[in-house]
Amino acid sequence: MTYIDYMNQFWRVASVHPIPASEVAMYAFLVNECNARYWNMPVPCPTYYICESLRLSKQTVMTARRHLAEKGLIKFDSGKSRFLPSNYYLLELMVDLTHGLTLNNKDKDKDYIKPQTQILTMIQLPSKIDVGQLKSILLQRRIMKPRFRLPMSAELAYDCLFAATMAEVEFRHRIFCENDDVKVQLLQMANWLTSDNSKFGILFCGGCGNGKSTLLKAFQQLLNYLAIPNPDSQGNYGIQITDSKYVAYLGRTDYPAFIKFSQKDMLGIDDLGTEPQEVMDFGNVLTPVIDLLTKRYEEQLFTIITTNLTPKQIREHYGDRIADRLNEMVEKIVFTNGTYRADKS
Repeated sequence: MTYIDYMNQFWRVASVHPIPASEVAMYAFLVNECNARYWNMPVPCPTYYICESLRLSKQTVMTARRHLAEKGLIKFDSGKSRFLPSNYYLLELMVDLTHGLTLNNKDKDKDYIKPQTQILTMIQLPSKIDVGQLKSILLQRRIMKPRFRLPMSAELAYDCLFAATMAEVEFRHRIFCENDDVKVQLLQMANWLTSDNSKFGILFCGGCGNGKSTLLKAFQQLLNYLAIPNPDSQGNYGIQITDSKYVAYLGRTDYPAFIKFSQKDMLGIDDLGTEPQEVMDFGNVLTPVIDLLTKRYEEQLFTIITTNLTPKQIREHYGDRIADRLNEMVEKIVFTNGTYRADKS
């Protein structure tokens, strides 16, 4: 179903069962959130974030979502904390909405307070199905997020990255060192950015000072220069770069901003592993970096990560769950060369 399908369905229900303004706002908010996440449900959303967005009390939000669930419009799993928030699903109605209507206002009010037992009915499947056809139907019900790729050949992408890296080095008043290590790294990056690869992120790992952050910043400058239109926004593609310490800080001090930050189309995370693994917030143990990586994995968002940790150390530091998700999410480029920061005499 599309955005307009969900809203039309909602107003059909509203024409039969009067719906207060708080539930109208709540449903419209959830439809918008699901649309922003390309209809990948369930959609995690903290209750207090909904309260702040809609200017509603917590009790009003809790009541509104319960009534929407009773009407068969949504389903939700209650959250346990603000970093394990409630998950929401939008449901598709399959029935005659006039079922259970009464004629006098007294009984109608009673029916509104306690709606009919069940609105949803299961779709009737034939005894035998065409698996390929059903797969296509299920895929059409969700928007597949396209992978970002540079609109050029791998050879041209290599030359562009080479020039951008040279410019980034010289911007820092350093001398660019052309060697086989740099060529291999740029070639791997160029191939990933132009190939039909299912992975939607890339990981630069290796020792200190060997060009990982430089390549990330060079790609940022190149992307700004190319001005590639982003079909999902009014502007061009662009990547925001931040370090993992800021991610931890933002997750502790401004959770709504953290949620918006973690949903950016393109994000570069520098120096993964330098942040505190856990942060405390009024006695609650928070793991912002893990939460951010999880969200970007679930929503398949373009992510570039730099780290001094090896893949084995990442598994030891963040656990098997994150390490396995990173294996699916990112292409790895290992920087085996030494530091460029040492003065050569």
